[in-house]
Amino acid sequence: MTSVLEQATMHAYIWLAIGCAICFGIGNSMQKQGMAVSFPKISLGRFFAELPKIFFVLLKNWIWLAGVGFAVAGFIFQGESIDAPGSKLSVIMPLLNLSTIVTSLVGVFLLRERVKGSEWIGIAVLTLGAVMVFAFDRGGGSHALRGPLLAVCYLIGIGSMGALLAASALARAWGGAEILLAIGSGLGFGMGAVALKMLDYDLKGAIGGFNVLDPHFLLVFLTSPNGWMLIAFNLAGFTLFQLSFAHGRISLIGPFSQVFSMVIPVIAGILAFGESLVPWQWLGVGIVAAGTLLAGRGGHV
Repeated sequence: MTSVLEQATMHAYIWLAIGCAICFGIGNSMQKQGMAVSFPKISLGRFFAELPKIFFVLLKNWIWLAGVGFAVAGFIFQGESIDAPGSKLSVIMPLLNLSTIVTSLVGVFLLRERVKGSEWIGIAVLTLGAVMVFAFDRGGGSHALRGPLLAVCYLIGIGSMGALLAASALARAWGGAEILLAIGSGLGFGMGAVALKMLDYDLKGAIGGFNVLDPHFLLVFLTSPNGWMLIAFNLAGFTLFQLSFAHGRISLIGPFSQVFSMVIPVIAGILAFGESLVPWQWLGVGIVAAGTLLAGRGGHV
């Protein structure tokens, strides 16, 4: 009985991550619907030029607001998952790819988007890869932080986001900007997850862990540099995500954003936090990458 309880405790973060994936999947779909209705095909220049006006218009859109609410709930699940004993970013983030199931199903059955057979296969392959990453986990959690390597991971992510943003502006002439924006948003959300991991260290030292009900939670959050980095990275990812919504289908954007959101956390988990993956898990990561390419072959329908 003790070993069963220990196993359940060790993998509690997996169930929390699944809850996060469900919330993100529903939230993404509702934000897509709200953005597409209020600002269809909005350009990158207009988005930034009229950002305050766009924000206030979206605040009046209850579907978009509900989607943001689900995203906030997903963030809480994600924080609890990262805070749980034995958790690893390199496992949690691939697991969040399960949100693509929710996102794609909502996109097809509620938003009436069409998905080709190759895209369905790609989504299935993505899910298989994500399952392999966490199913073969042997525990161990994170170890000593390597600050310089973490800084390198951040620089890689920031540089990649900048390059994708520039490329998306050029891609508008021949199409495909929504994919570049979705990938950029994923990198932003991924770096936000790394910052959340760092914020959790601060929270553990101040109030014992990630607990949004603690009266000192917000104070620690807002006085921590990691808290502000979390806000900045997620805000960047959120902005690119909304732009990709305005130009593409949720059944394609969601998987691309989610898959690439695991790139920086997996790298940081291995290099900066001393996490380890067994060969079957690395194979799962490769399958996820292959599924991404397959899902992207469907094009616009």
